[in-house]
Amino acid sequence: MKLFWKLFLSVCTCIMLLVSIGGMFLIQVGFQNARQKDIETGLNNTNLVCFNLIQNSKRISSLQYVDFAYQYEKDVILKKTASSLSVQNVGENVVFSLWNQNHVKLYTNQANKEPEYTINGTIGEMQAGYTIICNQDSYYLYTGRSFSMFDNQYFVETILDITKTYESRERQMRTFRFIQLFVMLVCVLM
Repeated sequence: MKLFWKLFLSVCTCIMLLVSIGGMFLIQVGFQNARQKDIETGLNNTNLVCFNLIQNSKRISSLQYVDFAYQYEKDVILKKTASSLSVQNVGENVVFSLWNQNHVKLYTNQANKEPEYTINGTIGEMQAGYTIICNQDSYYLYTGRSFSMFDNQYFVETILDITKTYESRERQMRTFRFIQLFVMLVCVLM
């Protein structure tokens, strides 16, 4: 093999390798940043729902006569508060569920379009967490937080559809493959 062809193939290989590594790195960093933003949005939604539940429940409970039967009405008060709660973030309703300390669902505003899944029970007392679930080409971010109210532990879980973040990454990957082919063609022509 002539020296020219050895140099030519070496340079083309190096250029393609560098372009591939750089492009994949940029796509991955962009995807990680977008996913982190989704997680922060989900956790903010959960905190917002918790805050509203606590404040509205305190207001409602202060209006009611507190007696022995009140101890048995704690779940009912939170359930009524949750059913009257409408939380929006960036113009969209926040989908949430409320669970009691026995892992019984008290309320949900879920319209059954998201998969039935829960991270309730995986999060400890006064903690928050999240998980991402893939369901038939759709990605859902489940965020949850436990909180204390009326001397009991409760759990709020929010659901956020983050499919667009994953679709964006796939579009970027397709575009990048096209750019790789174009760069390879330019290298061969040069």
